[in-house]
Amino acid sequence: LVSAWVLREQRPIVSGILIGLLTMKPHLGLLLPIVLLIERRYAVVLSAAATTLVLVLATSLIFGWTVFPDYIVYVGPTQLHVLTTYDRLDWIMPTPMMMARTLGLPIDYGWFFVAAAAPAALIAFFYVMSRHAHDASKLAMTVVATILILPYAFTYDTTLFVIPLVLLMDRMEKPWQMMVLLGAYMLPALGLATTVSGIPLATASLVAFALLLVYEARQPDQRDEAVARSEFRAP
Repeated sequence: LVSAWVLREQRPIVSGILIGLLTMKPHLGLLLPIVLLIERRYAVVLSAAATTLVLVLATSLIFGWTVFPDYIVYVGPTQLHVLTTYDRLDWIMPTPMMMARTLGLPIDYGWFFVAAAAPAALIAFFYVMSRHAHDASKLAMTVVATILILPYAFTYDTTLFVIPLVLLMDRMEKPWQMMVLLGAYMLPALGLATTVSGIPLATASLVAFALLLVYEARQPDQRDEAVARSEFRAP
């Protein structure tokens, strides 16, 4: 995902191939098509679609044409069974869905948290994408919004935003900003603290990170205006 993101401008075909390979972990690329369409990177889209088609045909030829229908029939119910049956997954699943488990509520209440978090995450995602934000901010928001939208995601999926997180460190000037980045970096440990404390600390760190990215997305325009004003006043 990170490599495809970095290469999408200079190497669109290679980027598309990598995105096509990402279909082996499809939920991580949930918002990527939207990003590519917003940026009008049609070569990447076509390359990704062609790669996916090749993978589908090759897999079907090797394992049989029922493999994908079987995937749809069996995997979805299995994931739902895991979500609704296993009591203590909140330490490795920082999704809004798992907040119900953390707070001691029936798991079905998790859908209310998802219904609240998903639209908010999408709004934040589209806001950051529409601004002249740092590319690392856009990548981080794409990953964070994906995890806040999905009911089924694990802490190891959040390693995807570690690289943009590091790249953003030199742009953070205030202590509270660094604390938010530290919380996102320490998310696996916060998952354990979530289970012990009964407070959804891991999910809260994701929400805080998303809000920081929204805040950061406002800054480039302000810095550009400041530069323009200084140049205007220059003799």
